[in-house]
Amino acid sequence: MDTRILQKIGLTEGETKVYLALLQKGSVTTGPIVDAAKVSRSKIYHILERLIEKGLVATIIKSKTKYFQAANPQRLCDYIFRKEKELEENKKQVLLLIPQLALHQKMAVEEEAAIYRGIEGIKTARELALTVLKKGETFYCLAANKINLLALQSYWHGFHLRRVKLGIRAKYLIQEDSRQEMGKVSDYKAENLLIESRYLDHAGPVHIDIFGDYVVTCIIHGTYTSFLIKNKYVADYYRAYFEKAWKAATP
Repeated sequence: MDTRILQKIGLTEGETKVYLALLQKGSVTTGPIVDAAKVSRSKIYHILERLIEKGLVATIIKSKTKYFQAANPQRLCDYIFRKEKELEENKKQVLLLIPQLALHQKMAVEEEAAIYRGIEGIKTARELALTVLKKGETFYCLAANKINLLALQSYWHGFHLRRVKLGIRAKYLIQEDSRQEMGKVSDYKAENLLIESRYLDHAGPVHIDIFGDYVVTCIIHGTYTSFLIKNKYVADYYRAYFEKAWKAATP
């Protein structure tokens, strides 16, 4: 007789052994059950309690002694029906829980950090924007300046041409002390390049790119280094800061 099905419907190996022993032994105390089922004496009462909860074992008191006996095998069907009912109820509860779990999953922030060094590293970090952004989305550059412009002017021009070809818009906040140099460069003025620019009273050797979930801090002053962070909350914060600064900036 293949009794593995009993474990498939939810009985443990120990419960299966004890249940089968009781079917053979009839009404007995724990001693004969331990011997027949080959289970630990220290575990027998726990096993019997679980079988009683499942409705598969009953107890009888004879002369102040507790005896155990297996319930009619038909009770296995009753046990399965109860399991099916519990499973159906659990299914309903899980269906109600799924939207909340999905919300938690969305709240989980995917993070990434990297450092790019050298001129090619600067380019690599910037080019990522063209693979992340889609047509109609916006690339933000905060605190663009003449130092960065002059260092890689031909590259920036090519970047803008490729950006426009993909239909990606751009907004540049340029440092005021770079107005004279960058204000003359058509890349930062022409509407056909899908770009808007304003000036803010801020000076420094860095500019910050914001695109998608990425923020890139670019240093071109004595070194060429880009610090990249991928974090949706950080990127959203910088975009909000950019828009606030944009309102205060001058055309």
